[in-house]
Amino acid sequence: MQVPQDIVVIGFDDEMFSRWTYPKITTVSQPIADMSKATVDYLIARIKTGEAKVLRQKFPVHLIVRESG
Repeated sequence: MQVPQDIVVIGFDDEMFSRWTYPKITTVSQPIADMSKATVDYLIARIKTGEAKVLRQKFPVHLIVRESG
């Protein structure tokens, strides 16, 4: 089978290797730094207040189309 003629390959998290393969892999990218900051901010607030509320936050994802699909 050949990519992308016969099968589409899509990765997740925009791993560095996805840019180095042949064909380059289409991937979904998440804002890891923003997600990490939100988690740390939540934990600091929880430590300060002692309040244990559920954290629900949506972050945008991006499809990065490359050669594999």
